[in-house]
Amino acid sequence: MIRVQKRKSNAMAMLIVGACLMILAACSNKNKVPSGVMDHEEMEAVMWDMIQADRYAAISFSGDSLKRNNIKDETLKVYDQVFQIHKISKEEFLKSYKFYLSRPDMLKVVFDSIATKADRRRNEEIHKPDTAKPAPMPPPANPDSTGKLNPARIKSLKDLREMKSEDTSFIPLKKKGPRRFRRPE
Repeated sequence: MIRVQKRKSNAMAMLIVGACLMILAACSNKNKVPSGVMDHEEMEAVMWDMIQADRYAAISFSGDSLKRNNIKDETLKVYDQVFQIHKISKEEFLKSYKFYLSRPDMLKVVFDSIATKADRRRNEEIHKPDTAKPAPMPPPANPDSTGKLNPARIKSLKDLREMKSEDTSFIPLKKKGPRRFRRPE
């Protein structure tokens, strides 16, 4: 009988210890990243650059028929450049990527951050102030060195006035309806 009680008390103790361990595991930091895996900010930066590399490869190699056939190889070369920039290896990235794939809640945070960054950049581009300078205004009548108006300009203005005062009897008038001409008086 004593043995049965000891077994029950040992089983009960094991159950209590197991429950405590489960509670501690459940209360631990769920967002903790294991060693050898990139943290959230670093993964976001690498993923952003990978997306930009994809865009670059798609745009750059789409027009070149020789490279279009090898676009996958060319894209992998650009990815290698991204890895060099961030000082990581392909294996480190894949290990981190697989970890984040196994944790959709953490991967969602990474992709949400990337989407927010893309939206912010798009809005900055749309609302960028116009840096183009307006066309310069033409200078007024060119005065000569004495500050008077240019005589050639004065002559052309006089000629223009004379042309306006000449007989313009057959110039069509702009009216609604049939075309009518002024008759000389």
